[in-house]
Amino acid sequence: MDFQFQKLLLCIVAILMVGVIPAQSFSDSTSCDSYKCSCDNDPTPAGVMISHVHLKNEWMVSYRYMGMRMQGLNNSEQTDNKGDALRNYSASPDFMQMNMHMIMAMYGVTDKLTLMGMLNYSTAYMKMTMQGGARHHHGMNSSGLGDTKLYALYALFKNKTTQMLVSGGVSLPSGSITKRGETGSMMYAGQRLPYSMQNGSGTYDLLPGLNLLHQHNTMYYCVQASAIIRTTTNTLDYKLGNEFNLNAWYAWQWAPSISNSVRLEGNIAGRLHGNDSSLDPYSELSANTANYGGKRILVHFGISIQTKNGCLKRSRFSLEYGMPVHQDLNGLQSTLKNSLYFTWTQKF
Repeated sequence: MDFQFQKLLLCIVAILMVGVIPAQSFSDSTSCDSYKCSCDNDPTPAGVMISHVHLKNEWMVSYRYMGMRMQGLNNSEQTDNKGDALRNYSASPDFMQMNMHMIMAMYGVTDKLTLMGMLNYSTAYMKMTMQGGARHHHGMNSSGLGDTKLYALYALFKNKTTQMLVSGGVSLPSGSITKRGETGSMMYAGQRLPYSMQNGSGTYDLLPGLNLLHQHNTMYYCVQASAIIRTTTNTLDYKLGNEFNLNAWYAWQWAPSISNSVRLEGNIAGRLHGNDSSLDPYSELSANTANYGGKRILVHFGISIQTKNGCLKRSRFSLEYGMPVHQDLNGLQSTLKNSLYFTWTQKF
């Protein structure tokens, strides 16, 4: 079902390209009023949530999908053999699919201050090879609401072509950290699932960020730094590692309603601290706290389609595909293979 959904997103974008682009005529993107150029013409890639503030009293709502697929094993840039993992663990992952569906709303309090809130629903599925003479497979899955995030975005500088903004947010622990395995399953039957299969962090987290966006004619440049700072341990006596993320992206709006983008993303995730005492760290990789955190560099390629006429006026559809170019992970972890983002936004 997950791969069928991703194919559906690709079809939606293809249909929009055929049906929407010919209906509009090209105009100079710089011939707009102050504030509007870097906002109404919005080529922000699908995987980026913050790039600019909105005008006073302007609303924007969006639906976002993120899918990530992991396959194979990685240990400090070296690909490990599954047989080696099974000598130390009772099971080794074959692949893992994670999906997130998010609803987000933004409101411009002033021309420089925007408030933002988001809710998400996530699913995760992992297939594993079990240890034994005649090896067999086992799958586990979880789903539910994730943590709720609230932000305030403020433009330190804003004119016709440039916005520099600072963002501050908090993540509220609305996602469950007590998801349990299905009764009768080969692993975690009625027991708490490992850390990566839970829907939330269980902690109140701080979300600082800094963003610079610049437009030159039909070209856009953006650099963004953000972080997730875990404040305390959760009720199960562990906390996920702090994260630092750096994005740099370029977009070219080569038609009035379409742009393409390339984005380079670097992520550093700290180690998991503490542990859930109900988990056996040698049952499988994701139950061992040593197998969390590390560094990744990814490259993403995207397309955005904006509409300014008809029933879809002020809508934007964006699709982005990403792949890792460097992974240096702590312990032994599943290797990230690819990611897919889809976004629909509507301004009012």
